Amino acid sequence: MLETTARQLMDRGRIACRFEEHTMDTARNRLVRAALERLASRVSDELVAHRCRQLAGDFTRLGVVGARPSWAELANDQIGRNETADRFMVALSRMVFDTIIPTEEAGFVSGALPDSTEHLVRRLFERAIGNALRLELQPQGWNVTQGKRLAWQIEAASPGIAAILPGMQTDIDLRHPATGRRIVIDTKFTAIFAASAYRDQILKSNYIYQLYAYLRSQERLDDPASLTTSGMLLHPQTGGSIDELVIIQGHQMQFKTIDLSSDPVQFEQSVRRLI
Repeated sequence: MLETTARQLMDRGRIACRFEEHTMDTARNRLVRAALERLASRVSDELVAHRCRQLAGDFTRLGVVGARPSWAELANDQIGRNETADRFMVALSRMVFDTIIPTEEAGFVSGALPDSTEHLVRRLFERAIGNALRLELQPQGWNVTQGKRLAWQIEAASPGIAAILPGMQTDIDLRHPATGRRIVIDTKFTAIFAASAYRDQILKSNYIYQLYAYLRSQERLDDPASLTTSGMLLHPQTGGSIDELVIIQGHQMQFKTIDLSSDPVQFEQSVRRLI
């Protein structure tokens, strides 16, 4: 206002102003686009890879065309009070290049977690075990599938049952074509034991019923391997370890824990011992 008045700009229908030109090509957005491009070439899920490529292309079309920023550039890119939603986006992008994983322990890197519910944590546990088994077992001829849907062997049904009958989906399905061996793993991010009126420690019956349904519902006389499929309930190790098994109606059922706080070498050895 002072410059407008001093230079009498209003008499000529003008005013003095200052503005910052809006651009999408910021260090923050360049980091995210570079992380998406890196992930697109590394994730095994083709649908996720396609989504990463699609999002990276969206950034490019919006004008984010610069090279991946240096860490010094990112250090100068301060996230303001009104931009807190960007913190998680930037934290995830940095994880791609720093190869770090989140924990709840105090550290020098902080980031917002969008959803800390039990469902999210269980899914992370399931994916971690599934990917570790894939790396370990695929070279040995195993097929590793996560999130496989199972069908009920329905012999007769009323018209409306399809709309209300729940489906079945395993967490991890292992198959070895050369030997015909099959294993269904159900991951649970809870303590493996519960308490009853008579015992301090007892396996949770509803989990056993669920695994039992996975195994028995898929039996077919024309598929001999389906009659001996093994099942495993896998929990994180909390308050002691367990490795027990029982054979029920031809199906071996195992109950195991795995220590997630162990170092990478020990974790790798634990994964090998699962199968």
